[in-house]
Amino acid sequence: MRKALTSRMIPALCLAAIRKLALSYSSRGKSGESQIVDLGEVKIEALVSGKGEMVVLLPAGSRGPTDFEDLTERLTTAGYCVVRPYPRGMGQSIGSMENLTLHDLASDVAGVIRALGGGPATVVGHAFGNRVTRMLATDH
Repeated sequence: MRKALTSRMIPALCLAAIRKLALSYSSRGKSGESQIVDLGEVKIEALVSGKGEMVVLLPAGSRGPTDFEDLTERLTTAGYCVVRPYPRGMGQSIGSMENLTLHDLASDVAGVIRALGGGPATVVGHAFGNRVTRMLATDH
């Protein structure tokens, strides 16, 4: 026999669903080798997977590179080296957040590309990552 939901049960069910979703999201893990690229006062963590021509994937503003797990798997299977940097303030990436500009973020990505063997690299940005990608193309 089913019990009727009460107003006290709904918040508990919502919290349980959120916890389950958070656990499944975090258990996705991060594929690829984590590398810390030292750019002086800035250190950028990047997940590196596969071998071949470099493809750099930049996530949306406050998102991390694990959003690209499925695409990374497909690209590495196709023979590419996929690089997914964490933006400053996420993962193990650190650097000043004060007066941060698109130029700064683009320089972080350029530094990662140089440190991991230089170019050429195909850079793909999602949402805010697209803005960083376009600044990278403009500045570097």
